[in-house]
Amino acid sequence: MADAPVAPPPGPGEPGRHHGGGDGHGHGHGHGDHGGGQKAHEEGGHDARMGEGAHDGGGHEAGGHMGRGRPYFGGLGYASVGLMTGGFSAMQTTLSQSSALGGGYDAAPTGFVFGGGGGVLLNRLWVGAKGFGLIVDTPNSSRGAAKLSGIGGGGEVGYALVASPHWLVVPFVGVGGFGYSLKVSNAGANPLPIYANESIGRGAETKYTAGFLTGELGLRVSRLVFWGNGGLMVGAELGYLSALQRAAWESSSGTSAPESAELRGGYFKLLIGGGGFSHRGGGAHDGEHHPHD
Repeated sequence: MADAPVAPPPGPGEPGRHHGGGDGHGHGHGHGDHGGGQKAHEEGGHDARMGEGAHDGGGHEAGGHMGRGRPYFGGLGYASVGLMTGGFSAMQTTLSQSSALGGGYDAAPTGFVFGGGGGVLLNRLWVGAKGFGLIVDTPNSSRGAAKLSGIGGGGEVGYALVASPHWLVVPFVGVGGFGYSLKVSNAGANPLPIYANESIGRGAETKYTAGFLTGELGLRVSRLVFWGNGGLMVGAELGYLSALQRAAWESSSGTSAPESAELRGGYFKLLIGGGGFSHRGGGAHDGEHHPHD
């Protein structure tokens, strides 16, 4: 019986079956190791990204700075300048008589206002106070001149419709008081008759005053330029101020004029000041809506 043919030994460089299987196993094992390393690397990157997301959610905005949240408790103080237009009392009926300063005497329809104020914010409740001065132009005549001014102020209560790290918008109502000062001088050679039992001597000056309660409605918009919990504020205020009753003019000599005074008009003011707040809801991006605020 013929012997079965014997396979020739593998030639140089020719892998055998056992060697080839080992290569296949080694190759597969190496590939698996490489895939496992890549997967671990991807998982590590995913974990790192998750860590970054958690870090961002813990109080860091995109860009890497800490979000302050909205103002919750603190205060602002400011100085103001602006204009007020409306109806001003300057004893027009009395002083426009031909025996006094003459026809054409009146108060200008717009006056200059200046002053300051401040307040405290608690959550969204605003409680404040302010004071202001008013200067209104009046025409001169050959018989004399008049200078009209006033001082007012009071308290206010408002609600912060917008309270963000950069903006504070507060509509408010206020109650206070206002007092006019009208100085009338005589430039003529003879006494200047004003009303019965009241005249101003040659070269002399008499002061007339009137005061009353006032009511106010307004809206204040403040831009907060803070670093940390405090800094500067610039803003504007728009409102309407009116006397709650009329008041008689009283002269420095003790007499009362036959007419009364009032005040009513709208105003616009520019504000500059500063202050500071503690904040609530830090970590939220500016402009995000926060239903719980």
